[in-house]
Amino acid sequence: MADDGGAGSAAVPGRKLKFRVCYCTSEDPEHPASALNHHGPSSRGWQTNRFSTFPQEVGLQLADGAARLVQLQLLSHQFKVATKVELFLGKGDAYRHASFKRLGYLTLDSNERSGYRARELKSVYVDAEASFLRLVVHKPHTNAHNLYNQVGFIAINVVGAPLPPG
Repeated sequence: MADDGGAGSAAVPGRKLKFRVCYCTSEDPEHPASALNHHGPSSRGWQTNRFSTFPQEVGLQLADGAARLVQLQLLSHQFKVATKVELFLGKGDAYRHASFKRLGYLTLDSNERSGYRARELKSVYVDAEASFLRLVVHKPHTNAHNLYNQVGFIAINVVGAPLPPG
């Protein structure tokens, strides 16, 4: 798994793939995990529940079944920022029974330099087949704005190409 830290704009073959959150260990009632299924300019995204224990897990199921993935993009909340996110790709018929392979992890900046105003976009390039993604989200960076020790993502994009059935 390569992490370019959000820099660069190389052309990536494939298209944005639809997914649904199929598993989540924690969610704030005002920021449910299902908010990641569709996003736009007014999206508020997902946040862990207040004072959650870490790590937390978010599972995504690709809407069109198995696909060859080429890129994953995570847009972090501006001050509810995870220290680390582990990425796993899975194959199978159901999330609970899928066979997952750990691709690696990415780290996020504390966002202190921006005064906790900028959102960090991480782009991770992959070349693998999967029907599920598992994100294991580790504890947040500590800061005075994150009173309830939460982590949040505003949006997730999965880019790739659906595989033919069979």
